[in-house]
Amino acid sequence: MELSDFRALSFDCYGTLIDWETGLSAVLGPWARAHNLEVDEDRLLAAFGHHESRLEAQNPDALYPDIVAHTTCTPFTDPARLGIPLDASFR
Repeated sequence: MELSDFRALSFDCYGTLIDWETGLSAVLGPWARAHNLEVDEDRLLAAFGHHESRLEAQNPDALYPDIVAHTTCTPFTDPARLGIPLDASFR
């Protein structure tokens, strides 16, 4: 197989080039504190990821920006029961 055998190459670099965990933590941390949740960053990210994955499975044709918007604008619960409704100030 030669590189010249391909007309186009595509790379998924979102998790590699964009530090989404830091960005989410910067929003989820203050939100958790505002709701008096004593939860660490890893648990918050895991809960967010669990909810996001569930939404992706339920909506396989949805665009990723719509999944993220829905994930951050609806209550999310995880096995650790973090279920606090996200209010409009979270958006």
